[in-house]
Amino acid sequence: MLLGDHYNDGELSGGSLDRPAWQQLLADIQDGEIDRLTRSLANFAKIVDILDAAGASFVFVTQSFNTATSMGRLTLNMLLSFEQSEREVTAERIRDKIAASKRRVQHMIDLAFLAPDLVRDVLEGKQPLGFTSDWCKSRTLPSDWQEQRALLATL
Repeated sequence: MLLGDHYNDGELSGGSLDRPAWQQLLADIQDGEIDRLTRSLANFAKIVDILDAAGASFVFVTQSFNTATSMGRLTLNMLLSFEQSEREVTAERIRDKIAASKRRVQHMIDLAFLAPDLVRDVLEGKQPLGFTSDWCKSRTLPSDWQEQRALLATL
C-alpha cells in the first residue's frame, strides 16, 4: 500500500529508533496505515519483524529489491552488514588516531618541560646520541631538571 504521509526525522541520526517520525511510522504500520530508516542491522531486523507482523514489506524505489522476497531480504541484509562493518572499521580507525594523538601530545608536553640547558643542547645538536624521539616516546621524562640531567647523563 502506498502512503500519502511523509515521515521525516530531518537531521536526526538513523543509528537510533528513538525518533519522532519513525515512531509515528511504526504506529501507523501497527494501525494498518502505513529514507533512511536505520543504520543498525539489529534495528533493521526489528523493523522487518514489525512489518512482517503487519503484513507489510519494503519496496525500495532506488534499488531493485524488496523485503517481501527471500532474495530481497538476503540482499538487504548483506548490504546492511557491509555498511555496519564499514562503520565499525571507521570507528576503530578514529579511536586509534585519537590514541596516537594523545601519545604525541604527551611527548610534546614532556619535551616542553625540559631543563633550559637541555633544550639549548638539543637546538644546537649537542644532545646525547641516545636522546632520540623514540627514546623520549618510550618513557615519561621526570619533571625535575636535576633528574632529567642525571637520566640523560646515562645515555
